[in-house]
Amino acid sequence: MEKGISVIGCKDFVPHLTFMKLSRTPKLRKQGIKKIDAHLYKDFQDHCFGEETLMRLDLCSMLKKKQPSGYYHTEASILFGQKCSDTIKDIAFRKELKPLLDKVMDIKKLLALPETRAQIYKEVFGTRPITRNNRLVLPAETKVLT
Repeated sequence: MEKGISVIGCKDFVPHLTFMKLSRTPKLRKQGIKKIDAHLYKDFQDHCFGEETLMRLDLCSMLKKKQPSGYYHTEASILFGQKCSDTIKDIAFRKELKPLLDKVMDIKKLLALPETRAQIYKEVFGTRPITRNNRLVLPAETKVLT
């Protein structure tokens, strides 16, 4: 144990991407399939599948209890090339928020149209809108809608 990290039986670090985890498929394990036969992916070993920007490197513990999200316990993280506030969650949030904000802007533009405002007025008050100086006037009131 060195600095709280178990180094017993350690192997050389091999950066990799887990494509399929067979330990999560008990049906295949019962059939005796413990590994994917190398000949199935041999032609793709040196294939470039694209690029991915490394934004965060997590040092995870395989021994401690996983987080409620199911992700491993994270001992430490290092962020790369982004401000610390630009975490993966922030980026995902902005990605989900943009279409919603676009819809809100579309609705705002639609509500600003005179024909839309007139239709709403007619449905609420049951009559054609009264205007003074291109502004809607509420019936029996002197307030002006802008």
